[in-house]
Amino acid sequence: MEHRRNNIVRILVLLCFVITSVCSLHAQFYSVQTNLVKAATGSFYLEGSSAAALKWTLHLGVEYNPWTFSDNRKIKNFSVTPGARYWFNQSYMGGFAGVHALYSRYNFTLKEHRYDGNGGGMGLRFGYAIPVGVRWNIEASGGAGFLWGRHEKYGKEVCGRQCGRETRMFLVPGLELNVVYLF
Repeated sequence: MEHRRNNIVRILVLLCFVITSVCSLHAQFYSVQTNLVKAATGSFYLEGSSAAALKWTLHLGVEYNPWTFSDNRKIKNFSVTPGARYWFNQSYMGGFAGVHALYSRYNFTLKEHRYDGNGGGMGLRFGYAIPVGVRWNIEASGGAGFLWGRHEKYGKEVCGRQCGRETRMFLVPGLELNVVYLF
């Protein structure tokens, strides 16, 4: 398990290196953004991106949620989401379609159980960016993906009994309202 986790981290570091190498040769713009929907759930989210061509951007997002809510409800996670977007007009303007990969270390509650583990997956998203200033955009998008997770399953209560181990696929819907700074 530890060996597999180390391989995933190595792949993500290599992917980041490749993305930054390509972007430094061809980039016209960079951006930093945060997701207001994730902020409303208590998650810290930051995404950096770079234009790789007139209609293509490469993205790397990081999310962290350390909180436990009332009744031991959790959406704790540390997630990394590299991705790419194709813009129908030009980078950072108008509509786009995107694809992203996902790695997540999670501990969340769903119905009557808590799931503690990690997993990976991928997804698609579609959205639209509206310039609201020289350097500012508002971006709305929606999509879905899947997370193939390997975890331990517990009862929802604090120190709940372990119900077993399982490998399971989760559908992960996504709704984003981003504030974007361009530079």
